[in-house]
Amino acid sequence: IKFKPDKIYLTTLFTYQYKEVIKTLRFYKKKYPDTEFWVGGILASTRPDLFKDEGVNVHIGLLKEAEKFAPDYSLFKDLDYSLSFASRGCVNKCFYCVVPQLEGELYHRDNWLQDINLKFKKIIFMDNNWLALDKKTWLEDVQKLRELKKQGINEIDFNQSLDAREFSEEKAKELRGLPIRPIRFSFDHLGQDVKLQNAIKLARKYKFTEVRVDVLYNWLDTPEDFYYRLKEICKLGASAIPMKYAPLDKIDREYLGKNWTKKERDSINKINPYGKG
Repeated sequence: IKFKPDKIYLTTLFTYQYKEVIKTLRFYKKKYPDTEFWVGGILASTRPDLFKDEGVNVHIGLLKEAEKFAPDYSLFKDLDYSLSFASRGCVNKCFYCVVPQLEGELYHRDNWLQDINLKFKKIIFMDNNWLALDKKTWLEDVQKLRELKKQGINEIDFNQSLDAREFSEEKAKELRGLPIRPIRFSFDHLGQDVKLQNAIKLARKYKFTEVRVDVLYNWLDTPEDFYYRLKEICKLGASAIPMKYAPLDKIDREYLGKNWTKKERDSINKINPYGKG
């Protein structure tokens, strides 16, 4: 039977994958010339102009109707964890972050429990600022996590990190005993220094033994303040994971921060062979 799809949806991830996306799109357009094509995701939402001559429809932002449905884990035979968003969006409007453009204001997903498959013992949440939810909603989520722990979940990872500015002693106490491993924070600039160091200390106090911190560099920082941030994180017994900045509309990885030389920028990955920081 000759297969002819009515529509083809192509999602896009990082902007620097532009060439691969265009190559894939043109391959399927040639194979199915009479099919309706839709392109969405991060690259399409930040640079819709790149697709204006490709003869496709561009969807910008989230496909919110898809949030009603649980993931079909049968499509991914090697997956050994559940994936979910308990929230979308963020209260912050950080210049270097694409989340406000893609997801908008912070809101809660009331149906996130449907995403959890209990045959897996691990959950990866991809929330951008879960700790910033209102107190009542957030505490209800914490209770759901406790129930999932009782049902056999033994690892929880907030993969996009928790906001150190929102990580208070009260919240650390509420999260105590949950298998959040690792617990992740971000140290994007020196203005976050006090809050970040306090968050690491609280995580240690409440027995979160594995702490990882994403460290932005090649933005408005200098190599000297980047090194200071690395050093302070390591002094507190946490792992530092360098994260190279590039502008949101950049389609390659060659951006050079104004306070960095190319040698300094490119040396970071050469001296950091450790995937976990």
